[in-house]
Amino acid sequence: MANRATFIFLLIDDKKDQMGAFTDAGKQRSIRMVSVDNVEEGLRKLKADPDQFQAVILDAKCKLKKTDTVEHLTEKPLRIALKEIRELERSLDRIIPKCIYTADPTAAENSEGDAQVFRKGPTGTERALFDYLISEVQANPRNIVEKRYRDVLSMFSSGHLPHAGKEDLTQLLLELDDLNPSKVKSNLTRVRTSLEMMLRRLHELAPNELPKAVLQGHSWVSNAIHYLAGKEAQGNMREQLIPDHLFSLLYTIQKASSSAGAHYHNDFVSHYAMRSLAFGLLEALLWFKTFVDDNYSDQLPK
Repeated sequence: MANRATFIFLLIDDKKDQMGAFTDAGKQRSIRMVSVDNVEEGLRKLKADPDQFQAVILDAKCKLKKTDTVEHLTEKPLRIALKEIRELERSLDRIIPKCIYTADPTAAENSEGDAQVFRKGPTGTERALFDYLISEVQANPRNIVEKRYRDVLSMFSSGHLPHAGKEDLTQLLLELDDLNPSKVKSNLTRVRTSLEMMLRRLHELAPNELPKAVLQGHSWVSNAIHYLAGKEAQGNMREQLIPDHLFSLLYTIQKASSSAGAHYHNDFVSHYAMRSLAFGLLEALLWFKTFVDDNYSDQLPK
């Protein structure tokens, strides 16, 4: 069985059918190349699933549309591609590593400053190109966060948590050190919504542990935390499910994120408090994963 690629790069080059040696060289570096011969198709693939690709390789002169002929190639499609990639980066609030790989010396010279340029042909160019893109991918803040917190973020792909909640949690982790008061407030809200996500998912996987009735009403988050801790909540009682330290963490998260996230709240809350709550949330998520794996793994999607 072939080893799974570590990286997936999007290659946009009108001579993609002649790039077999380049693609094979990528395989030696655990890179799988998805190749298209025109900019419109490449951008369509990138926008449809930007998480699929770790980097983009562009030709300096390429077809804009599939029906374009080689005789009329210009640098205009490259400009369009770079512009749309920049707009996608802004909308996603992330960096998309990219470079230009061309055999045209004039186009290469004209492209300097738009993106890192590598000339086709000279010995060592392919290695330098792959070294550059891999280093850019590995230095990408999002990739650093996903590697550092993979024990938690992997729960979205394993089915422990709904995939729709991954982006909010990832943004929270990306902005842990952000001092901007508006970002701090946004991240307090993300802590709260991630806690709510975990509680709802616990009910879905183990309704006997957290009944639907507890998840109803204005104070349902507080009620659910007390219920899991074996404390009174709306007249419901049960044996303690979560450890004492986790009850303290969840209670603090619920109280602080509820008040500080409200639009009328003006009391002092710094990024230190937000970070403290975020790490408390990570502790709760790891407990949740362990609890599900030990008791309800059969409820996870196969």
